[in-house]
Amino acid sequence: MHIEKACIHLPGLKVDIHNAHFSHKKNSVSIALLKVAHTTQKSTDESPSLISPVDLHQWHLPANLPRIRIDKASFNSDQINHPIHVSLQQPTPHSVTLTGDLQATLALNKKNDAKADKSKTVIEGDISWTLSDVVDLIPLDTKKLASLEPVLNQHVLMNAPIHSHILFDGAVITSNHQLSSHFVYAFEPCSIRSRVNGQIGIDVSLISQSIDLDLTKLHTQAELNKECTTLYPQLPFELPNEFSLEIPEPIRVNLQTVIIPSFLINHDDNRLMLAESRIVLANAQQPIQISTHVSLEGLLQLKSNEKYGKVKESAANTLALTSRSELSLVGQKWSLENIDIALKAEGISQYNLSAKALSANIQGAISESDGVELTLDVQAKNAAYYPAPTSSDVEPVPITIKTVEADITLLGHHEQGLTTSLSTHLTQVKRDTLLVNKLNNQMSGKINQLRKIDLTGSSRINGIAVNLSEDRYLTFATLSAEHTIEAAIQDKSLVSQHELTIDQAIHLHIQQQQQTLTVSAEQQAISNFQSVMSRFMPELTLQEGTLDLKGLFQLQNATFDGKIALANGALKYQEYTAKGAATTAHIQLNSAGLQLEKSTLHIESVNAGVPIENIEIEYALHNSKAKINHAGGDVLGGTFNVGELWLDKRNQDTQVRVKDISLAKAVALQQQSGIEVTGSVSGILPMSIDNNEVHIDDGLLKSQGPGTLKIDGNPAFDSIAEQQSELNYLRDLQFEQLSSNVTLHSDGLLLLDFAILGKNPNQQQAVNFNYHHEENVLTLLRSLRLTDSVQNQIEHKIKQGGVQ
Repeated sequence: MHIEKACIHLPGLKVDIHNAHFSHKKNSVSIALLKVAHTTQKSTDESPSLISPVDLHQWHLPANLPRIRIDKASFNSDQINHPIHVSLQQPTPHSVTLTGDLQATLALNKKNDAKADKSKTVIEGDISWTLSDVVDLIPLDTKKLASLEPVLNQHVLMNAPIHSHILFDGAVITSNHQLSSHFVYAFEPCSIRSRVNGQIGIDVSLISQSIDLDLTKLHTQAELNKECTTLYPQLPFELPNEFSLEIPEPIRVNLQTVIIPSFLINHDDNRLMLAESRIVLANAQQPIQISTHVSLEGLLQLKSNEKYGKVKESAANTLALTSRSELSLVGQKWSLENIDIALKAEGISQYNLSAKALSANIQGAISESDGVELTLDVQAKNAAYYPAPTSSDVEPVPITIKTVEADITLLGHHEQGLTTSLSTHLTQVKRDTLLVNKLNNQMSGKINQLRKIDLTGSSRINGIAVNLSEDRYLTFATLSAEHTIEAAIQDKSLVSQHELTIDQAIHLHIQQQQQTLTVSAEQQAISNFQSVMSRFMPELTLQEGTLDLKGLFQLQNATFDGKIALANGALKYQEYTAKGAATTAHIQLNSAGLQLEKSTLHIESVNAGVPIENIEIEYALHNSKAKINHAGGDVLGGTFNVGELWLDKRNQDTQVRVKDISLAKAVALQQQSGIEVTGSVSGILPMSIDNNEVHIDDGLLKSQGPGTLKIDGNPAFDSIAEQQSELNYLRDLQFEQLSSNVTLHSDGLLLLDFAILGKNPNQQQAVNFNYHHEENVLTLLRSLRLTDSVQNQIEHKIKQGGVQ
């Protein structure tokens, strides 16, 4: 039987058949040409909300149904861009094969249903296709084409062959798609090169109107270019440039929601996981809603950076990170709840910081509507801060801290202003010669629109020690401070005020402008420094006077430049007293130590057993070492002058020059009755300091012109004169020359060898008298000071109303 041409017209469908032939002998039908044309029909009928399953169990083909062969078939529709041309073969009674624009095989088979314990009829098919075939076939408007342009330009991906196996049991369409390809996605300056290989499974249920997307067997690798991993150079850690994507459980999609049980991004030991992700699709009543559990675990390798100096201690520079949070998105509103982030590192060195046993925990929430509610807890051991070097020749001095504990809270919305509080506890803070035992700090304030920071708070330091030399320390018990801080984030400006109280007595005011601190202490009673001085020099008592200090401290290079002034100072050291001390000095502090330009200290009087008055001491400090250029004053009716003298433990030599010392006043120190002497002496006393012991050797005193000596009524002299009658010539002596060699031992023993030349006017007898005298001047002066002290106390009590 032969049909030259046949036409079939249905609503929206037209079928043309050309040269159809039926062979009874072969039981086959061959068609030379089949044309199918489809046009979309407008319908007022609503699409059914439910799709009924197709019962394929009743589907079966008669055993004697002729086999069909179509040499050329074309399908055209207003829903596709161009006709589809295929050829059709029927290799078996229950299968057909398509070749041409579509490479596919369809079959009606029986499959065992394990759940129902029976077989079921299914339609199976295999098809080979590419993404470019689909895009070329489906009409897309300009907007959709523009949105798909990054994908459409991936020619390797678009032309990669996809082999699909499809099975339909009347209720569920099950398909598996085999794919292997790669593509590059670029967004300046980044590009991602990805490779996909494996199988995609898709189950479409007509009953539940849901889709299960199985990507568990699809392997995806991605690689970032160097420009992308270095896009944010300020990040302290290295960004991974290779990672893999993994979806270990099927994705479930229905008309309302998309459920993604887990989505993983892996890089070596690092893993980012989105778990229990749920997407509620937008509709007329509500916007899109997304919720997921976000977790991140792994190791962050910090960059090696020596910009601010070399860190002495080696550090692993690896942070162990564990992060948990819940992300929610409703339309344009988002929130990150139940944040729990933990960071740990055995050793870390980054920029100008280093630490051991570092741990940090961040907890709280962030949302677009409610703002921030976060707490940060940080702990570290053996921390160090290395300031930026001021020159290549000078290595900056680090600040080391044994333990660090810090708690920070951040609350509020950035538009209305964030409130913050900071609590820190540091132990054993050390910089060069300065050691702080404990430092506690409490700060709170507000961050206005992420532009300005205003903070107030207080600090307390317990135990401060400054190492002045190998075994000398200046110590403070406590330091408390009140702070007011203002900082602008954009222009990085900083202004602050600090009121400091040292040992509950010494008050300092500090005003900060950027890197400059203005330090001032006005009219501080020096008696307020007593507790400090008692620990440094317990025998020194600060009695009267005021101290003023003002200067600038530069944080950048840790230098100070200022002036210090002492007025009306009075102090006591053991039994020594000094009054009327005053000085003004220019003082500096730098990396070499404390510097003080040449200055003069004026002292009205010193009572050392011998009254010393009008003292002037020219002094200086060089690299924290004190030096007296010269010192002088009035003593025993004459003057003294001391040459250059370093006030450290070095061995050194100097000279003490005395002039016009009254012999009468010198003899009066002996407190002997019946002795009168006139005249004065001058001389040079070479003084040496060896192993911190003072010696005078080969000193010489000589009289300045003639003098007299009269002894009358001195029992001690009378007793000696009875045995040595020649001494009587000394009872009335006019001397022309008096000299004495002087030796002073470190224990205070004074040796005097006198030589006197003169005559006795009554007996007209020339006198040449040599005399050796020994006395411990320390004991003598101490007895004189005690005598004065007792006398002063008696006079004081008499003025109060009598001796008690």
